[in-house]
Amino acid sequence: MIRLEYCGVAKFYGDVLGVMGVSLAVDPGVTGLLGPNGAGKTTLIWLAAGLLCPDRGDVRVEGRSTWANGRLGFLLGYVPDSDALPEFLTGRAFLVDLLRFHGFRAREAARRAESALERVGLASVQHRRLRGYSKGMRQRLKLAQALAHDPPLLILDEPLTGLDPIGRRD
Repeated sequence: MIRLEYCGVAKFYGDVLGVMGVSLAVDPGVTGLLGPNGAGKTTLIWLAAGLLCPDRGDVRVEGRSTWANGRLGFLLGYVPDSDALPEFLTGRAFLVDLLRFHGFRAREAARRAESALERVGLASVQHRRLRGYSKGMRQRLKLAQALAHDPPLLILDEPLTGLDPIGRRD
């Protein structure tokens, strides 16, 4: 069972305080961060995903710091709030390439990509280039890439943004 821990974490952006003195243990299950814009939700998510280094304290997954942790990518699936998807690739090619980077062989990467695309409702458009994906389709693809390698921990930043009511229900 994966546990996420914040231990006296502080993060500053120059003179601006991002978060200060956060100590929190997140056990398995579903946990949500609620608060107004600027409350530090995304900062906490970026710290958990290893995208930011805390200025004070530490963030740990399985007892190991998330910052500069090469193993972290195998343990978590991350959906960012924005995207920078490679427009020239198809949805399927994008997922297969990511899975290959994770170390899966070509056949297993293709199987996992197909399964993830089916799971998020994109199987019928998997051969379309990403430049032709709507905002909701792009969001579903980000969910697929987070799920495709079966990580024990999912970190989702604004996961329902851009999804239609059916997508939100699914």
